[in-house]
Amino acid sequence: MATVHLLSHFVLSFPISQVNGICFISDTSLPSLEALQLMFKYVKTFAPSMNNFPARIKRIDCINVNILFRAAYSIIQTFVPAKIFQRVKLHGNSQDTLIKHYPSSILPKEFGGSFGTFKDLHKDWIDDLKKYITKYEADNSYYNY
Repeated sequence: MATVHLLSHFVLSFPISQVNGICFISDTSLPSLEALQLMFKYVKTFAPSMNNFPARIKRIDCINVNILFRAAYSIIQTFVPAKIFQRVKLHGNSQDTLIKHYPSSILPKEFGGSFGTFKDLHKDWIDDLKKYITKYEADNSYYNY
């Protein structure tokens, strides 16, 4: 849970995300029931505070949606505020539908874009996150986080 908290603070540290809102793209091909349990844990923990999240969630796009995720999706619906739930779009196994909603210049190659590979983007993101962690720890040292 601390990781999700840290990542949300990291994303919100960019003024553009507060002005324009946040779009999530999730690869929902769940390899195991453990991943499904983890997803329920996150939703149960964070759904009550979604209305207090200091940024606008514009879209949540789920790709590689399988039958297990669709079943979980119908259960999760009861925990998530209706306003947020209406912004969730299921795309099945076709990643080409993301191009209709996002410019290919900002999508990774694995999602049909031209921005780079996940491996390259992951490295850049981790480097930026490591820089942010120092600031995050200093800001939260009073609370012993």
